[in-house]
Amino acid sequence: LHHDETLGFTMIHAGLPPQWNLAQAQACAKELEAELQGPGFADFLHAMYGNEPDLWSPELSGDDRLRFITNCFTRLRYCDRDGHLLLNEKGVPGSQSDDVLPWFKVPSRATREDRIVFGHWSMLSTTPSPSGPGPTSA
Repeated sequence: LHHDETLGFTMIHAGLPPQWNLAQAQACAKELEAELQGPGFADFLHAMYGNEPDLWSPELSGDDRLRFITNCFTRLRYCDRDGHLLLNEKGVPGSQSDDVLPWFKVPSRATREDRIVFGHWSMLSTTPSPSGPGPTSA
């Protein structure tokens, strides 16, 4: 995650869970960066793959917490309306059932007023870009 206060943009690779505001996202990014730069990074690399947990809680700890953070920043495309990560969902938005939403379309998303630029999702080039505040696919 990179935030430029002067330009008013935040850049991420994949997505943000709807529960996080920008300050929480920045804190989680720093937490993950510290782990990956620390002496225990190799142990975490062995534990980071998996789809669980799929819902954010501030009480998450250890590998579960770091795995959730990693999944958001590197794999997230879709969530349900309650904010569960749906990491197995792929494809063009609108090809899923009505309860599956692109992470940036979840109505209760805490960062809905923030300007977020993200890459990762080439399938978005086949759909209109979101307008106004919110994410922009790069």
